[in-house]
Order: sequence, then structure tokens, then C-alpha cells
Amino acid sequence: MRKYLVTMGAADNIYKGRSTFMEELTDTAEIIRKATSRSLVILDELGRGTSTHDGIAIAYATLEHFIRDVESLTLFVTHYPSVCELEKVYPEKVGNYHMAFLVNEEESAEQKDLSTCLIIRRGVDEISHTVNKLFGCKNLSPADGKTLDHACVSLLPGHLKIPIGCPSTANTVACEGTKRGYLSKKTAETNRWHEKWFALYQNVLFYFEGEQSARPAGMYMLEGCNCERVPAPKGSAAGSAKDAALEKQHYFTVLFGHEGQKPLELRCEDEVDGDEWVEAIHQASYSDILIEREVLMQKYIHLVQIVETEKIAANQLRHQLEDQDTEIERLKSEIIALNKTKERMRPYQGNQEDEDPDIKKIKKVQSFMRGWLCRRKWKTIVQDYICSPHAESMRKRNQIVFNMVEAESEYVHQLYVLVNCFLRPLRMAASSKKPPISHDDVSSIFLNSETIMFLHEIFHQGLKARIANWPTLILGKLLYFL
Repeated sequence: MRKYLVTMGAADNIYKGRSTFMEELTDTAEIIRKATSRSLVILDELGRGTSTHDGIAIAYATLEHFIRDVESLTLFVTHYPSVCELEKVYPEKVGNYHMAFLVNEEESAEQKDLSTCLIIRRGVDEISHTVNKLFGCKNLSPADGKTLDHACVSLLPGHLKIPIGCPSTANTVACEGTKRGYLSKKTAETNRWHEKWFALYQNVLFYFEGEQSARPAGMYMLEGCNCERVPAPKGSAAGSAKDAALEKQHYFTVLFGHEGQKPLELRCEDEVDGDEWVEAIHQASYSDILIEREVLMQKYIHLVQIVETEKIAANQLRHQLEDQDTEIERLKSEIIALNKTKERMRPYQGNQEDEDPDIKKIKKVQSFMRGWLCRRKWKTIVQDYICSPHAESMRKRNQIVFNMVEAESEYVHQLYVLVNCFLRPLRMAASSKKPPISHDDVSSIFLNSETIMFLHEIFHQGLKARIANWPTLILGKLLYFL
């Protein structure tokens, strides 16, 4: 196999305006483009995001394309019975299989006890069952002989498969089992204790009628379970010898994580043996791996929150810059309008060379008076503008912009000190022969500080370039002239 192409589950992408059906078909189209005859393709419930007839058409056409044209190894999971008819069209290439299950027919039709097993059987399941109990295998007994003869359980990805009904199962478990020995098991129906020979293999607990039994009497999947010691049950008031012997037994209980599955009660005579069984079952439950997965998930959620916060901050800065651009354009238009008004207010300057000298003197006096009055008027206008709300808003805007530039400069400087004085030396220490700290710890502490510093440096350079051409109005010389 050169490629593994898988699409499972269902999820939408509302932020990009893509529905669940759109996401499903996009992934399928990508798999169709990349699949070759050397690929393993797994498609889960294709066509569920639309109507029944359209879903059947999409599923049927897609599967037939992989059978006829691509010829890849394909696992196609579907709930459409019509798609299963392709086995008749391509009998040499297609086979139908379903997950085996056990149904207690003695109960009522509305409340049948259904147990799904990790057993693949040939053929199509004609009835859609509501799964009310889902776990590895529910205490399969020799009475289920037809099921157990051909059952096959996959313990872990990449591990061996143990044929439950095969006589070599006992030999495999006896040779490779991590823990083996006799334990007393309490039955849920009669509340009696029966001695069985137990063998723990990977994450499956087998029990046999005896050590020499050819096939197991049942099994329990231990993944996600919890094993703990419990006190001995209290005996009768008389205190018989039998009750005293029972109190010397060491009891422990296995609590399964599957809803509806009853706990497994066990006991042994030796305390050390009981502690070893509890520890072995705890390791087989992979609880440490589940805890580590939860920790990694929390870190992932934390990183996603940081990214979302940075996106919100970037959007806010973008909106502020857009508002400032709009304000600048408005001020430019006001300046242009004022310049046009000034051009219209200029007095007409005619030819004064042929005028009488007395008239020239009178005009000089008039011009002096007009100039004096004009200066007084402009001085009043400028002083009124300085005290106007518009000038106040301009001063506040400039103050905000200058404060933002100063704050950004300080933030870039702090990021520079953080990265060059702490992050990079710690990375060098993590790359040494005897590192006092790992790269994962450095990344979890500083997160994406180096990338944030790079982005803020770019943003700071842009702000400084804008400030260099920032429009200003100097009124000092104008007031001195007036």
C-alpha cells in the first residue's frame, strides 16, 4: 500500500459557509483524485447528508467507480441495501460483510437484549438494530458455539488476531499472556462463586473452565475499565468457620466503562497475587494513555483559544486602521473645500498704475484698515477652532495613534527580550547532550512567541511608515503672525 485515504464521521464548516454534505463530497472528490490501484480507501456512510434517492445514487456511483476504474482495496460502509447489489454485478471483486451480534430472544420484542461483538461475518444485515449495549464481547459462553467457532477478535491495531473458537487459543494465551492463574468469579445470576482459570492477554481477559481447556469459556475487553480492591463481605452473626475462611479471601472488582455492563467481581487467596492481578488489569485498561490524551486535548484547546484571540485582535486593529483611513480622506476633502473657498475670497487686483496719488494714499489707508480687521477676524476664527469639538477630537485621535505606536514599540521590545534571552537559550539547552528541559516543554511554555514577535515587528514597521506621513497642523507661527 502506498496511500491510505480515509473519510469518516460528519462535520460542517459554518465559518466558511460549507454544509456537512458539501464537506463530505469535497473529501470524497479529493480521495477519487488521489486514489490508485495501490491505495487503501475507507469510506464511511457516503451520501447521508442528502435525500435517500440522491444518497443512494452518489454511494452506488462512487463505489462502482472504485471497483471498475480504480481497482483499489476499498472498505465501503453503507446503510443503503441497494448498494449491496454490486456483489451480484461484480462477484469476483465485491463481498458483503456485517458486524455480528447476539440477541436474547427470550425477552420482549420492545426490550431485546442486543450485544454487538467484534466479529465480521459474511452477508448483509437485513435489519437495522438500535444498539443499546456496545462493547467488545459480552461474556460469550460455549452455548454460543456457532458464533464462537468462526469468531475473530482484533485486540489492538497492528496486533495479532486471536480466533476464539480455535483450539490453539489456550496455547497462545498460556504462552504469551502477561498474567495467568486461578481466580474465583462471582456469577451475576446466582451470586455464587466459581473457580476459573484466568489469563490476561494484551487488553483481553480470558477465562477457562480449567487450565487444560481447549477453548475459553468467555472473555472481557478491559480497555477503559477500572480495577480496585474491595473489602470482604461481612459474614453471619454466628461466625462459622466458612465465613472466617471467606473473610481471609482478597476481593477486587473490575468496573467497565461501557454503559449497561455489570462489574466483574473476583477474589483470590493470596494478597500478593491479588495485588499483581489489580496492577496487571490496570495496565491493560490503558488508563494512562487515556489521561495523556485528555492532557493533550486540553493543550490543543488552549492553543485554539490563543489563535482565536489573536484573530480577534488582528480584526480590531484592521478596523481601527480602516476608520483612520476614512477620517484622513474626510479631512483631505475638507482641506480641498477650504482652499476653493479661499480662492473665491481673494479680492480683485486691477491695474493701479494710472491712479491719482491721493487716491493711492486713501487706498493704502483702507488696505491697512482692512488688513487689520482681517487679521483680527482670522485670529478669532483660529482661536474658536482651537476650542472647537473638531479640534479636540483631532487631538484625541492623534494622542491615541501616538500612544498606540509607543505601546507597540514597547511590546515588540519585550517580545525581543523574551525570545532572545529566554526562548532561544532554552532551545539550545534542549538540544544539548544532557538537556535539562525538552523541546515539548519549551514549546508548551512559550507557545508561538517567536511567530508573534515576527508579526508584531511587521505591524510596528507599518505603523512607523504611516506616522512619518501623518498630517499635522502647526498653529504657533500663524498665531504669532496675527
